[in-house]
Formats: sequence, structure tokens, C-alpha cells
Amino acid sequence: MFDLRKPAYSKATFRSSSEHPLLFAGERHTIDERVCREPCVRAMLLVEILNFWEKTETAKGAKLARRSSLASCRSEEKKQSFEMRFLNPIVVTLLFTTSPSAAFSETRSLFDARERCAPAGCSFPSFLSALVPTTGKDLSTDSDLSSDTDVIGDIIHLCEEGNVYDATKVLNEAEDADFLDESHYVEMFKALFRVSNSRSAQLADDLLAQLCEMSENGVCCRPTAESYNAAISVWASSNRRDAGNRCWTHLSTLWSQYNATGDAKYIPLRSSYIHSINALARSRQGNRGARQAESMLNEMENLRLDYPNLAPNTICFNAVLKVWSKSGIVRGAAERSEELLNRMISLCESGRSEVMPDTTSFNTVIHTLAKGKERNRENRAEALLELMNELSSDGSPCGIRCRPDQVSFNTVLDCWACSQSRGSARRATAILQHMEQRYSANKSDFHPDVTSYSTVINAWSRSKEKDSILRAEEVLRWCEEAHSKGIPGVKPNTLTFNSLINCYSKSKDPTAASRAESRLEEMKNLSKEIVNQDCQPDVVTYTSVIDTLAKQSFLEASEKAEILLQDLESAYMDSSDPRLKPNIRTYTSVINAIARSRTKPQRAEALLSKVQETFEIEKKGLKPDVVSFNALINAYGWSDEKDKAKKCFQILNNMLDLVQSRKNAAAKPDIITCNSVLNACAYSEASSECDRAELMKIVVQTYEIFQAAAPSYGYPDHNTYGLVLLAIYKNMEQGESRYSMAKTTFWQCCESGHLNPLVVSNLHLALSWSHFAEVMGPSLKSKEGEKLRYDLYRLPQKWSRNAPPPFGGKPGSRPSRRRDGRFQVTESVLSKPTTKKKVPEQLEQ
Repeated sequence: MFDLRKPAYSKATFRSSSEHPLLFAGERHTIDERVCREPCVRAMLLVEILNFWEKTETAKGAKLARRSSLASCRSEEKKQSFEMRFLNPIVVTLLFTTSPSAAFSETRSLFDARERCAPAGCSFPSFLSALVPTTGKDLSTDSDLSSDTDVIGDIIHLCEEGNVYDATKVLNEAEDADFLDESHYVEMFKALFRVSNSRSAQLADDLLAQLCEMSENGVCCRPTAESYNAAISVWASSNRRDAGNRCWTHLSTLWSQYNATGDAKYIPLRSSYIHSINALARSRQGNRGARQAESMLNEMENLRLDYPNLAPNTICFNAVLKVWSKSGIVRGAAERSEELLNRMISLCESGRSEVMPDTTSFNTVIHTLAKGKERNRENRAEALLELMNELSSDGSPCGIRCRPDQVSFNTVLDCWACSQSRGSARRATAILQHMEQRYSANKSDFHPDVTSYSTVINAWSRSKEKDSILRAEEVLRWCEEAHSKGIPGVKPNTLTFNSLINCYSKSKDPTAASRAESRLEEMKNLSKEIVNQDCQPDVVTYTSVIDTLAKQSFLEASEKAEILLQDLESAYMDSSDPRLKPNIRTYTSVINAIARSRTKPQRAEALLSKVQETFEIEKKGLKPDVVSFNALINAYGWSDEKDKAKKCFQILNNMLDLVQSRKNAAAKPDIITCNSVLNACAYSEASSECDRAELMKIVVQTYEIFQAAAPSYGYPDHNTYGLVLLAIYKNMEQGESRYSMAKTTFWQCCESGHLNPLVVSNLHLALSWSHFAEVMGPSLKSKEGEKLRYDLYRLPQKWSRNAPPPFGGKPGSRPSRRRDGRFQVTESVLSKPTTKKKVPEQLEQ
């Protein structure tokens, strides 16, 4: 073992055959390759070289020698042995003569490595003192150096592990932080960026404030753009709503420092602006955030001539497009995004190649169109797709390369799938076939993937065409054929089958339920194979099949729905797979199936009671909401139970108790709850005068509850007033009391603007002809004993301002021609098929 204090060679003479790569202070040392084959000889030679650097007290040269010598070691074993025995102690010795902070980090790494290889059982200060005898200090008792180096090492170590909270705690507990500089804070900022949560952003500001305080005390210089940029990046990844404002504040601070000092190190970086714009995208501040992001982009454009490094590029424009895409604005965001994209194209054509739009630019705009509700969005998205092909062609004059990719086509397909225009599903299918033809003709390097096929199937589920089921099944068959040909990424999965079953649930085809059950069994059989685990049915699958069964409206279908729910619960208990955990939507679908069967509503009540009891015991998990309670009310209201109105009113009171006691805020009633209870009262069969009086009491109490609580529980609508009038007709004897109550209900309906044919029809039932003619006035066109004819357009328009079309809606809208089971609506005349007073069919809420 060589004595580090007395190197083996005071002066070395080498036989030169090859030149050593290291040059030291103008002295050129050459080493014979045959002499350097042994590690020990190499170490002795390095000791001589490092001895020169020790005399000049230059730590940078020692690190360079260490890195070069380690790279020359061929085997890992020799590398470790060479570093442990000779190199590290020398470098540590040299570093302690120049930079104690860097020496501590180097020595800590050496100590940890030695303890892993061969634990010595000694303390770190003792190990440090043994390595550095030339310092003339006993480091085991020198508290100043060990304290400083311990704090630095702990902070850096904790930051590298991402544990910034403990690092901040160590920093705050330090008696004196004068030994810290800006680089240490930047390391902590970088670690905070890796943590990326809401608390890390505030910690970054606290550290930045502490660094500013140190600069005011003269300990170090003010934080530069590097520190502020690191803090801005932390805020950008925090997902906090105020992130954009904080980033903007930091940018303003940097510009203030630059204006005050003129020092270029305070000029914000381009990445600082990009991070600030990304922060606005994450904070989702709507139109305000998008406008602020665009103002940042314009500011960069204005600063471009004076500060070329701040000139906006494609990344900056794409960040602003992303803010508009995530703004949540359904009307206007896509139009503004298209304007920015056209601006990028114009700038590129004028010679600004740094803002050339790429595929991401176009995809972001198309995505904004898909999420919005702007007019003609599907055609505009397809036009952008065609523009991408045109600009990317070889003959394009501007040289823009934005060839559409898989995401581009899939997003356009999604635009057509979400469109409500006639023929949208057929257009999506045509685009899918175009993608297949491009791939077959070698004009594209990608084939439609499983997402493409699932999106088109979803488009057919939204279509109202009669053959939508057959079309959706045909698309699935194309997907399976592509997979059988070995094309990657087209294997049908759970999402594909769920889209098809959803198509069944929305169809009126009488075979839809049996088709849905067959697909569920197919998925179960496929998932038994290891290669088809991605076809395993989940809770969405079961819920969609139950929805399909619910539309059958018979007892057997509701029993099948209950069996499916039991199968799902058993599968979840056996596997604990969260994808199979029933949710409140699943239970509500089963309750709807029971309600539509109009038989044994107690099954629905037992099911919801089970969910409610579980929630009250566990205080988490499934929570019955207003939709599930409304389904339960309909289960009783549509049944033939004798006291169904009382039971529905009891469920309503239970909902009010849950809300008022704050046990379940999700059970807050809405206007559908009110109409469901009124519907039960209107269609209950009362056998005695006492029963009819009880029903009218429930009607009045229900109506008053919702009228008094408006708008908390919603406003009464045309169904509410129509059902009250129908209940009056069925449960009150003719007389002034009945006529007065009916007229009062009618005038309240007119005042709220919900007058429509349903209200007029039920008013005709509740009043005598003389009273009805008095109320209708000149709008009545028929006489007693004739077909009921009247012109609602001769009544004040404000009476129907909130009613559904054709008589309600926007002023000046053209009435549509429609028919239903009770009357025919033309442009100005409503005619009833018969003059006999007939109770309208029961309304299903």
C-alpha cells in the first residue's frame, strides 16, 4: 500500500511509445503500453500525475484524471479494485484542499461503497479522517465541517430520491445555511418536479423565497433565470388552478430584475414560457386561461427581434393549442384553434420554419373539434385531415411535413361518431374503409387499429337507422378478419364488444336482448384462454346487457337482469378484480328492469335497501343517488300495487330525510322525482272517496314541496302541470272546487311558460266546456261536441317560452309537423281523434 503523503515517484521518466490522452499544464506525459498492463503500475503512474495537481490545488484536474483512468480499466473487477485502493483516496485528498462541499459528496460515495463491499464497522467521521491526513484536522471532532457536509449530502441525497419534504426539513433545521448556493436549490427544484403534486409547488415557492432572502443578506447572488425556470416547471406539473398565475408572476419578477440590473442572466428562458403555458393547460381555467396563454405567445412574438432566444417555435404554438383543447369551451375553442393553426401555416410559408406545424398541431385542433359542439365540426375535422395530406405531399411548396397518423384518423372518426347529423355513421364507416384501402395499397404504414373499429361501432350505436345492429356487427367482423390475417393492433377487446352491446341496448330491435346475452357468453368463453384475457367482460359489459334486458318490459327479462347482477357480484368476490365491481349504475339498471316489468316492485326496494345499508355501515363505496331512487319510485308507480302512491311519497320523504340529515347528499330529489310521484297518484285506482281524498292530499303536498323549494329541487315543467291536472280530473268530483283548482294550476303553468298540448288536453278533461272555453278564449276553434281544435299561437308567446317544441323553445322557431297517439299537430291546429274525453296513456318518467 502506497503512502499517499509520500508518493512512490518524486520524478518519473517514461519510455514513450504512445501518447497519454491527458495533458497537464503544458507537460506531456507518455506511457509505454507494456508498462501499463498491471493495475498497480497504472496506479503508481496516476499517483505521480495527481501529485502534480495536488501541488496546484486544482480539483477539476483530479476529477478529469479519475474519469480517464477509470475509462481505461477493462474489467469491472479491476475498475472497482483500482478505484477503492488508490484513486478515490487521492481524489478526496485533492478535493479537500479545494472544495470541502464537493469532497464530502465524493467521500460519502466512497464510504457507502466500501461498507457494501466489506463493512469495517467504523464511523463515517473516522473514515473521513483516515482518508485525509494531509488536512491537518481531526474530522471526527471538527463539527463545523462535518455539520456542513452532512447537511449538503443529506439534502442532495434526499432530493435525488425525490423525498423533498425531508430535504426541506433538514434545510430548515440547519443552524446556518450559508454554505448552500443556487445549485443546491436547483437540485431541490428538480426533485420537486419529479414529485409533481399540489404541495410541491408551494414548497418550490418557499425555497425560492429563502434563496431571495439569502441574497438580500449578502450570502449569495439573487436567483437567476435557471432557478426561476426550475420553480416554474414545478408549478406547471402541479395541476393547481393557480399554477398559471404563479408562473406568470415569476416571469414578471425576472423581467423586473433584468430591467433593474441589465444582467442577461435574468432574461427568462423560452422553456419558462412553455412551462407557463402548459400550467394553464393543466389548470383548466376555461376561456380566461386560454386567452392568457395566447397573450404569452404574442408577448414572445413581440420580443422575438430583441431577444432571438425567446422567439416562439412549434412547441410554443402547440402548447397554446393544447390550452384551447383543454379549456372545456364547447363553442369557440375549435374556431380559435383553427385560426392559430392557419397562423402557423402562414408564418411557415413566409420563411419562419421554426413555427412549422407538425402532426401534433393538426391532431390537437382535430381533438378540440371532437370535444366541442360547434356547427359542422365533423366536416371541418375531415377537411383538416385532407389538408394534412395535401401539405405533406411531395409537391407541396411550403415543405411542411405533417403526414396524418393513426391518431389523426381515429380522432376524425370520433368526430363523426359523436355527430348527430344524418348519415354520420355511414361516413365514419367510409373513412374506416378508406384507411384499409390505403394500407392495402401501401400508401400508408398503419392499418386501422382496434380503437378505429370500436369508434365506428360506437357511431352505429348512436345512429337511429334500422339496420344499425347489422352494420355494427359487420364492422366487428372486419376487425376479426384483420386480426386473423396477422395485422397487429386489431384484436377485438373488451371495449370493442362493449361498444357493440351498447348498440344493442339502444336499439329497438326485438332480438337485441338475445344478441347481447350471446355476446356476453362469447366474451366469457374467449377470456378463458390466456391469449384472450383482453376480452374479459367487465362491469360496463354487464350493465349494458342489463340495460338491453330492461327494454324488454316483461318479468322474465327482469329476472335475467337479477341473475346477471348476482353473477357479477360473485365474479368480483372470487377475483377481487376492480373491473368487475358493480357500481350504482349497475344496480340502477336492474331496478329499471324490475320497474319496466311492472311486477313485484319489492325486489327493487330490497336491492336498493341493500346498497343503502352497506353505505351507512362502511361510509364508503356505493352510494344510492337520485337516479336510483327515481327508478325505485317508478318501480312502484308503474306497478299495479294498491297503495303505490303512498309508497312513492314515502320514498320521497326518505330522500328528503337523507339530504336534510346530510347522510347522503346524492339523494337530493329533482323534478323527475316530483313527476314520478305525481304520475303514481294520477294512475292510482281509488275505490272510495276517502282514497281519492288521500291521493289528492299527496298530489298537493308533493307539488308544494317542489314549488316551495325551487330552484333547489328544480322547477315544475309541463309534465308536472299536466299530471296535476290529470290527478284533479280522476280524483275530484265535478264542481267549483275542482274547476278552481284546475284553473289555478293552469295559470301557474302559463306564468312559468310551460303551456303545451299536454297541459291543454288535461285541462280539457278537468274543466267543463263552459269553463274551458272561458280559459282558452279566442284560441279555441271548435264547439262543444265537435273535435277539439285550438290555435296555441293565438295565445301569448310567453306562456310557452319554456315548453318543448313545436310550441315552445326559441321565439320565431318554425313549428314542426308531428304525430303521436292522441293528437295531430299541424302549423296552427291541434286535433284530437275523438271527442270523447279519454285519459291519456300513462307517462313513464
